[in-house]
Amino acid sequence: MNQTQTRSLLLIGAALALSLSGCGKKGATPGQTQASPAATAGHVANEPLPAALKKADGLHTLSAALEQTGLATAFGGPSSYTLLAPTDAAFKDLGSVGQALTKPEQRPALTALLRNHMLAGYLTRQDIEKALDAAKGKPVRMRTMGKGEVTFTRDNGAIVARSPDGAAARLSGD
Repeated sequence: MNQTQTRSLLLIGAALALSLSGCGKKGATPGQTQASPAATAGHVANEPLPAALKKADGLHTLSAALEQTGLATAFGGPSSYTLLAPTDAAFKDLGSVGQALTKPEQRPALTALLRNHMLAGYLTRQDIEKALDAAKGKPVRMRTMGKGEVTFTRDNGAIVARSPDGAAARLSGD
C-alpha cells in the first residue's frame, strides 16, 4: 500500500548574488483540498531570500526554520539555489513531529530536512517541464543539497516532487 502525503510547496528559483533576482512566484498548491492563497513570494525580486520569506504569507515556519538552523546565511551568498519551500500548512501537517523539529536538540534533523528541500542551481518550473519532456514519460531525479534526491513526475498535467520515502507534493510557482 502506497500512502502519499501531499504537501504544499512553493518552488522558488533562488538565483542569489547579493540579492534574490528572478524569484519564485505564487504559492501553495492543493493536494485534494483548496490551497491557501497566502504563500506568495512574487514581491521578493530585490531582497535576500531570508528577508523575503519573513514577509511572505504562508512561509513563516520555513523562514524561522532557516534562521534556526543557520541555513538562512547560505541564501545570502553568491551561489544559486532552488528551494522547494514547504508552506506553513505543510509543516502543520507534520503534527507533533513538526513541533518536535523546532526544539533545539532537533536542529540536526531540521537542518537535514531543509537541505533535502534545496537543489543546487537556479531551476524553474519550465526547466523541470523540459527535463520531463526530454525523459519521455520517465521520472527525472535530482540530488538535493542534503543526502537525498527528489524525483519529478507528471500527474494529470501537474508536476509532482517526490522524496525517497514517498512523500509527494504538487509544485506551484514558476
